[in-house]
Amino acid sequence: MCAFLISCAQPGGNMSLAVGSPDLDYKQDVAKFGLLGPVKTVCREDGALLLAFSKEGVADDNDEPATHFEGRVRCDTGFSGYSECEFDELGRIVREYAAWGYLGVYTYEGKNYFPSHKHEEISDEEDAPPQIVEIDYGYNPQDFDTHGNWLVRTVNGWEEKRIITYYE
Repeated sequence: MCAFLISCAQPGGNMSLAVGSPDLDYKQDVAKFGLLGPVKTVCREDGALLLAFSKEGVADDNDEPATHFEGRVRCDTGFSGYSECEFDELGRIVREYAAWGYLGVYTYEGKNYFPSHKHEEISDEEDAPPQIVEIDYGYNPQDFDTHGNWLVRTVNGWEEKRIITYYE
């Protein structure tokens, strides 16, 4: 059972232990998905599998990416195309880019690990202006697990839940 999506916070409501945690390694696949600790699976509330990882933190997504880093920018090339994730000095995702026409920019409140806002630009066609999407996230202190990952959050006012399993 599991679930995914990159997270966010309300003022003072993001109780993640991530920033400064020894569990935080932005070079692992789990960090690309905004997750902390030895994550095994992430599922939606209904149990539908969203993500699975090896004990080493490698995503089991059959994309077979070739990954390299340019400073704090992770560059992946695989069956799904080229993508980049840029991390700040605290190990948080600040920008994602995919060659198919996607740009995501995250903003944070203070040192919260999970973003409070995400700005997306999606363009399916070269000459068309991009579709702009603004996403606001909210968290409550009781909605985080012992690894610092959110289990319940609001996304533009709608509640989202996920189930995360971990390796021992």
